[in-house]
Amino acid sequence: STLSLLMVQTTGVTIDAGSSFTTFSSVDARPSPPTNPGASEDLSGPSGNVDCSWSNAQTSHDNNVVNRAPDNGSNAPSTGSEVTLTSTLAANTTTYDDDSQLSDGTYWYRYGAKNSRGTRYSSWTSVEVGGNGNGNGNGE
Repeated sequence: STLSLLMVQTTGVTIDAGSSFTTFSSVDARPSPPTNPGASEDLSGPSGNVDCSWSNAQTSHDNNVVNRAPDNGSNAPSTGSEVTLTSTLAANTTTYDDDSQLSDGTYWYRYGAKNSRGTRYSSWTSVEVGGNGNGNGNGE
C-alpha cells in the first residue's frame, strides 16, 4: 500500500481558491524488510526443528512475522496457499525456533517486518530437515 500526502501552503488562516498546493504521492510507509535471512536444522533437540535468524533493517515496525512453506520442487515458493504464517513476534526480534517437528524434506522461510501500513518481507531461505542433516540456509 502507499500513503499519499497533501501539503497545504496558505498565507492566512483560511483556505481559499487562491492557495497553492503541492502533492507528494507514492510514499511507501511500510517498514524496510529484514535482511540476512537464515535457517538451519536444530540438531540439539527433537528431529524436525529449525532455528531461524535475520537482521532488522530498521525499527519502524510493530512486529516481525515468520512464514514457512514446503518445497514444491521449483525453488522458492510463491505467495500462494502453501505459505503459512508460522509466528508473529515482537518488534526487533531476530531469531525464532520453529519447534514444529517437521517431516524430512526441504522447507522455505521468509521473515517480515510489519506495521499498520503493511508488511515487507526478506528473500526466501531454505533448510533441509532430516535426510542429510542440516541445510545451509542460503536457499541451496
